[in-house]
Amino acid sequence: MHSHTHRIHACLLPPSIPGSVGDEKAMTVCIRRLGSDLVIFNYEHESWNRFAPGAQFISQFGTTQATAYYRAKGMRKIIAVVATIVRFVLRIPAFCKVFRRSRVFVILGMDIMDGHYGLFSAMHKVFMAYLAAWMNVPRVDIINCSFNDHPSAIVCFALRHLPNRVRIVAREPVSLERMKSRLHRPIDLAADIAFLFEPTAHDRNSLQDHIDWAKREKAAGRSIIGLNLADNHNYDTKALVRMSVMTIERMASCSFVLIPHATYDRDNLPNENRLMHNVLAALSPEAAARCRCIDLPWDHSDMQAVLSSLDFAMCGRMHLLIGILSAGRPACCIAYQGKFKGLLSDYLHTPELLIDVEAAAKEGSFVSQLEERMGDLPRLAAAVATEIPRLRALAEKNFEA
Repeated sequence: MHSHTHRIHACLLPPSIPGSVGDEKAMTVCIRRLGSDLVIFNYEHESWNRFAPGAQFISQFGTTQATAYYRAKGMRKIIAVVATIVRFVLRIPAFCKVFRRSRVFVILGMDIMDGHYGLFSAMHKVFMAYLAAWMNVPRVDIINCSFNDHPSAIVCFALRHLPNRVRIVAREPVSLERMKSRLHRPIDLAADIAFLFEPTAHDRNSLQDHIDWAKREKAAGRSIIGLNLADNHNYDTKALVRMSVMTIERMASCSFVLIPHATYDRDNLPNENRLMHNVLAALSPEAAARCRCIDLPWDHSDMQAVLSSLDFAMCGRMHLLIGILSAGRPACCIAYQGKFKGLLSDYLHTPELLIDVEAAAKEGSFVSQLEERMGDLPRLAAAVATEIPRLRALAEKNFEA
């Protein structure tokens, strides 16, 4: 525990509660980079504690669940939102005490800062940036940000009027141009900090059974394809499940590893364990025998070894894509919000890895698009191998003053 006179090196504001692999890997990188003398602003009691056992934690909302309003409806939802805001306001004096002793305040923006996941989720981060700047924290950074093409006007106004010394960093070129055009302030460009994730070696990989299964399937002459579907409202998930089922059924020479990316123990929040099992449940016995599903939670370092065993993948989540690319494997994506285009087209120069969902819907599966790309795997793998070192160097710019 830090004394009241001890100078804190850094404070870190996570994007949300744990549950998303992308958020967890990004937080892991931040925690390692910011060092042991660290304060983390928790959303719920002990929500991020296991990721940084040596850090100091401060609750943003007291002992209440910050996401309680997700479960409410109608008037109860309005009351829950107001109650959450009141509890947050009552904690401001505690935040000021921390900021007085801080040298750096880092907000992990991810895809929250455009208001896509709710006005409060974005605005409370903007307020914390303003508060830290007002308290004269020497360095205030909002890093690793994406921006969609229809951001909240309120959030844009608030970001535009943050003090100029608050540094905002976009994680790919599409978001950079959107932020510049709407915020009318300097925006730095980096790559996603997930490219800086370094797996931790374990005596035994907790997912070794899945790795051994993949080796047996390859020995039987099958290619190994990773599959992830995003559980969000950007696409009709039932249609994606149907097309995925038909893809697995028709690609009889391939085996599939189903990999959920985000699962929260909350109503109205993503549950990709359930989504992947919906795919499994709809398969014929023969097709199901060629599949493995790796339910969350799993260790991120151990998963990297699984991703290295893949030949190819199709995913709906960007941080699973980054994990696969970091393992030296190409992957195609069911894109949304433009952030995939920024990574695949502008950074990797492989726009052909973007899946045409409309074409897949007409076909009833992803087979044609997967087979076309798998026929070009050597070139795609070479493109990935060439660009990954540059993206890692670019990701370092999130942490540069």
